[in-house]
Amino acid sequence: MQMHPVVKDLIELHQLGLVKEEHRATNLSERVEHLNESMATLLGRLPADIEFLYRKMSDKGLSAVAPISNGICSGCGLNLPLSLIQAVRAEKDLHQCHNCARVLYYPEELPKRKKEPGRRVEQLQQRQSGMARFSSESLMIPGLRATDRDGVIREFAQKMAAEGLVDDAAKLAEQSLRREALATTAVENTLAFPHVRNVEGGGIAFALGTSRKGVKFGAPGRKLTRIVFFTVIPTVANAVYLQLLSGLTKTFSEAATREKILAADSPKKLWAALSRATKAVIR
Repeated sequence: MQMHPVVKDLIELHQLGLVKEEHRATNLSERVEHLNESMATLLGRLPADIEFLYRKMSDKGLSAVAPISNGICSGCGLNLPLSLIQAVRAEKDLHQCHNCARVLYYPEELPKRKKEPGRRVEQLQQRQSGMARFSSESLMIPGLRATDRDGVIREFAQKMAAEGLVDDAAKLAEQSLRREALATTAVENTLAFPHVRNVEGGGIAFALGTSRKGVKFGAPGRKLTRIVFFTVIPTVANAVYLQLLSGLTKTFSEAATREKILAADSPKKLWAALSRATKAVIR
């Protein structure tokens, strides 16, 4: 069954708003104007009352749309009556949460953390400082095998699944590629930050991969990308992710730092180089 067109537009508006925040965190202000144009087009298609709701919620830094998760509105936590859940799932009309007024929708199934993570992932989750809050040596990939963007994303997704961070590599890769279709996550200085939001369970976690040769990732000026951070992000961690993104972008603006990362030829060396490079900006 097709999703209601107004819900689709609201979801895309929310996603483009997140992309704008990412661009600001990575100092890509020149891309924001294009996003504003796309968002204005979507806003123009909304019914007047829904546009008013979107602007009101946006002014508060909130989303005007919320998925139903385990029978509750994920926006405010209200337990929803079964009749409303069934009506939302039918997708014939728009339905709003009686508490927060967000437009509700029934989401497709997204990747989840494995219920019984491996020992290395448990250790990762227990660490509390610096890069160890978000990654580990087991998530380092010096010398990515893939030679194009889609292949790199699939390689990362398989790594995440193998290390017990998600339950479905194919689904994770699909969601990441959908995000890339909105706007590339490649930025200046041969960096790229592909990611998937709303991964259930756990906190932010990323894998780091390098490619001396470089891959085509959609970077400005068609430059090749050589350092890639692939991140899974739970729903509640948007602000933390933006801080992490800003810190990593700042760290790797220095050519000497990038060279040290690219020179690392084993997971152990890559993890050590990353930890040293980010010690001052990621606490």
